[in-house]
Formats: sequence, structure tokens, C-alpha cells
Amino acid sequence: MEWFLIALTSLLMVISPVGLVVDQVIDHNIRDRVKSVEELSVRVDNAPSFQIIKGKVNRVRIASRGLEPLDHVRIQALELETDPIDISLDNLKINNLQELRASLHKPLQGAIHVVMTPEDINNALADEAIKAKLQDLLNKVLPEEAPKLELVNIKVTFLENNRLQTQVQLQQKSEDSEPPDQLKIVVETGIKVNQGKSLELIDPTASLNDRKISSRILKSVIGSVSDRLDLSRFENQGIIARLLKLEINPQEINIAAFIRLNPVNPLSGDTN
Repeated sequence: MEWFLIALTSLLMVISPVGLVVDQVIDHNIRDRVKSVEELSVRVDNAPSFQIIKGKVNRVRIASRGLEPLDHVRIQALELETDPIDISLDNLKINNLQELRASLHKPLQGAIHVVMTPEDINNALADEAIKAKLQDLLNKVLPEEAPKLELVNIKVTFLENNRLQTQVQLQQKSEDSEPPDQLKIVVETGIKVNQGKSLELIDPTASLNDRKISSRILKSVIGSVSDRLDLSRFENQGIIARLLKLEINPQEINIAAFIRLNPVNPLSGDTN
């Protein structure tokens, strides 16, 4: 979430008052910051140079297809449309979210539309760097007394009726010459958006090595996951996020969201 906010404001840092064509500047800077993009369209509305110099833009609209922000991470379609932007270019810093908020004269907000295919997601999940991050997350989730598990493979399948299936292959690390035990976990669930703030897992099922996991264990895991799917937890960082649409079919996942980053008043010490 922060990537979109920071990327948008960082584009304004390179704007100069001489011979400026704002749309082209943003287009070029997006292309410089991503690995590749198949199609890219940028439009800045009602933004004369004297406003840009002051950090003011009425609206920015960006539409892309085949965007690859990182190696092996491809987004089928990404569209971004902002409300008016008003920031202090002199004080703009993007080292962290708090510094970015301190440079805002008014809330930075806009709508985001993202489409991804299961092929794109699975290619990303197969990347070694991403697998390493998932392994770190797995290590943090597992209790200290639990056996050490290594992530071998993870695959996502999109289904009808807003359902998806995730297959995870793990192996238990062994210190002797015996082959490691293999674990296959399959989770299938529907997903529903509640009031734009949270995601609810609908009729989830799970199995371990083709044996059904008990509903008691599943409910305990779901409770922990549901807490992480609640967008309200970002509000204490000054981020208001709402899911406007989440649709899943076998071909793609389609997400639309609204995000607002509130300014912080350093004089008052406000951080909300």
C-alpha cells in the first residue's frame, strides 16, 4: 500500500519549471523505476507550471498494462487516479511514511484498480527472493517449539464464485541423513468484503497430506488471519483504505480500492 503512495509523490520531486511537459515527466519516471511495462498512459489535468512548482496538481491519471515493478512480479493492469495533490516540495522526504505525511498540505488520496492473473501471481511466488520473504514469515508464525519447516512450493488457483485455492508444499528440516518429511497443505475459501474495511473467509476448508483439518484448528487459524485482513489496523498510521471491489474468477482477480494518506501536523504531534 505504501509503495503506491510513495511512488506517486516521488514523481513530483524531479519536476523542473523549464520546458516542462508534466505527463511525459511522470511517464519517463515510471518507466525508469520499473523493470518493464507493456502499455502506459499518463494524464495530468489542469496543472500549469506555476502550480507544479508549488507542489500542486489537480489530478493525475495513470493506466498501465503488463507492468513489472520488480523481477518476476507482473501486474496485468494497474490504474491510479488521484484527487487534487498539495504537497511541500521543499520538505518532501520519502524515507518513511511519517516523513511523507509531514510534507502534505492536505490528504493525499485516490483510487487504485489492479488486475492480476493466476499465472502472474504464481510466477511471483516461485521467485527465490519472494520465497525467502515467505519463509521468514513462516518462521515468525511458527512457535519456537515447533519443528522447523522449509517452504518448497506455493501455488494459487482462482475458482468460480469468488473462491480461491492455495496449495503449500513444506518439508521438515532434518539433521540426519533421512529424507525430510513432506507436508502438503491445501486451503480453499471464498472471500467477501465487509463494509469495505475487512475480508471475510467464506466456507473455508483445509487438508494436510490429503487429510481434512479439523474445524476447531481451522477456526483458530482463520481468526488470526482475519485480524490481518482488517484494513482498520492501518488507520493509526494515518492511512484510510477501503476495498470497493474484489472479484475472483478462474482467469483473474480484480481489485478496486480507495486510499487516503492523512497529513501529520508536526507542531501538534498528531500521528493519526
